[in-house]
Amino acid sequence: MGRIPNQIFMQFDHFLTLCLDIQRQNILGFAILNYRNEFMLHEQYDISHLNGMREIAAYAYELFQEKRRLPQFQASKFLGIGVIVSGIFEKRTEIILNSAILAMEGAPVKAIVEDVFQIPCYVDNESNLCAISVQQQRPDMSDFLYMHISQGVGIGIIANGMLLSGYDGYAAEIAHLPFGNPKRRCAVCNNYGCIEPELSISGLLHDNGIWKGTSASDEEQWGQMVREIQSGNPAYAEFLREKGELIGKVLFVLIDLFNPQQVFMALQGAAGAVDYSVSGILAGEWEW
Repeated sequence: MGRIPNQIFMQFDHFLTLCLDIQRQNILGFAILNYRNEFMLHEQYDISHLNGMREIAAYAYELFQEKRRLPQFQASKFLGIGVIVSGIFEKRTEIILNSAILAMEGAPVKAIVEDVFQIPCYVDNESNLCAISVQQQRPDMSDFLYMHISQGVGIGIIANGMLLSGYDGYAAEIAHLPFGNPKRRCAVCNNYGCIEPELSISGLLHDNGIWKGTSASDEEQWGQMVREIQSGNPAYAEFLREKGELIGKVLFVLIDLFNPQQVFMALQGAAGAVDYSVSGILAGEWEW
């Protein structure tokens, strides 16, 4: 019988995962995490010059080859790739549907990434992955909602300790609930009144009424709008009231249906301090 060790040490930095975030139009988030899910590298790239998922995957692979030559990664093994998408990852066909990024509609993301990288790939939308992340950090919670606003609008639901995804992955799809302006047409489904055109980042920028006619990019507009709201600019009071009421209607239905212990919300790309007032909707992540 051999000796029984008192302690076992694992080299967490030698077992890595690559994360590709393609939930924003023309932006690629590129990150490397160790086995503890700690960031070892986190960068963002403009991919407006790329056309389609195959080109995005090839570009990400070039970045991957460049980064893995860095001294801190040369002795490490990459176990898999996680891909964050905007839309629904349909389990049966493994393609992206109902995506707020129209170029991603119908894209076989998992198949393309695995073909390019030759590494196992896991794909899901941002709200589901956020819910899974919270579940890992808060194992005491078995029932909660995570509403995520970015290029699209989604909800991740943990019910009885399990991610709610449905037979094909369509469960908890809230982007096309008809609580929005009945005269506003949705660019994704072509119906009227969906909440996604009202609450997505592009919709929020369009509706605030202050930045019309500007040549600034969405990222620049978004950063400026968040700063203005956090500073208490009264010009946004009515805008915040309308959007807050719409979010309240959606959450009222979801809370009534799922009886969660807690509700989390996050808005991709927001930065700065977070408070729990209505303006917190546009300032980052908050919960109650």
